[in-house]
Amino acid sequence: MEELRIILEGERLEDKLLDFEINSTQALKQQPTHSVLLPGRNSKISFSESQIKFPKSGSLNQESQRAKALHFFANHELLALEIFANFYLKFLAPLPGKRKLKMHVLQTIKEEQRHLSLYIERMRQMGIDFGDYPLNDFFWRQFEKVKTIDTFFAAMSLTFESANLDFAFHYSNIFRSMGDTKSSEILDIVLKDELRHVKVGVNYLDEIRGGQTLWDFYSSKLPQNISPSRGKGQIYKKNLRSLAGLDDHFIGMQSKYKSDFQVLNRKTKKTNEETFHQL
Repeated sequence: MEELRIILEGERLEDKLLDFEINSTQALKQQPTHSVLLPGRNSKISFSESQIKFPKSGSLNQESQRAKALHFFANHELLALEIFANFYLKFLAPLPGKRKLKMHVLQTIKEEQRHLSLYIERMRQMGIDFGDYPLNDFFWRQFEKVKTIDTFFAAMSLTFESANLDFAFHYSNIFRSMGDTKSSEILDIVLKDELRHVKVGVNYLDEIRGGQTLWDFYSSKLPQNISPSRGKGQIYKKNLRSLAGLDDHFIGMQSKYKSDFQVLNRKTKKTNEETFHQL
């Protein structure tokens, strides 16, 4: 799909947010594989080696700090839609059939675009623009070693998007407690869509895991650079995993997984700001 190449390789935000039609007939057509080493970015939204820390929860009563937090979230959404576009063009476009899976991925890209648009609009209301803070390439780098479709869904859906269930829920509640219902409502939208995104990955892996448990199959498919500990926040929401279709065994194994992610090993009074800093 030419539109996905524009989204992936275009350098402007307008390119990343390009509207496109989800056409099942076109999706069924085999197309040459295509991928990039890095997504297109102009100087305003380019990757930076500079690092900034995610705001501490105690500072989120300040609008400027909530806007900064939204900037982190928006960066994740832009990376996600670029990663999904690259995945589709590299792995799915060359395949015959797979209509349902292709349609799910295309819908996910549109939802990531919507999240990004909502974050950008809200940030502008709060006095900043996307690109005012440094943007990291953490998530993009994590997918350099992804070589198969099942590995992609293990890493993306059941790990990073699974963790976002916790983060979206957590920060929606914090923002709402600060009286920022506009930002909280955006996070509620993100949470609802992330439930579907995780479920897409669960359904795909369930179809191909054979006699293995979902947890064992998932664990065997994760790239070496991605730990299961990345699949959860500090406040682990079991009920959200159930809504996303994860089975009790998987939820139990994930919830008690001994993390090698140091931020998650700290006392619960330590909030997630350093988690986002590392992302």
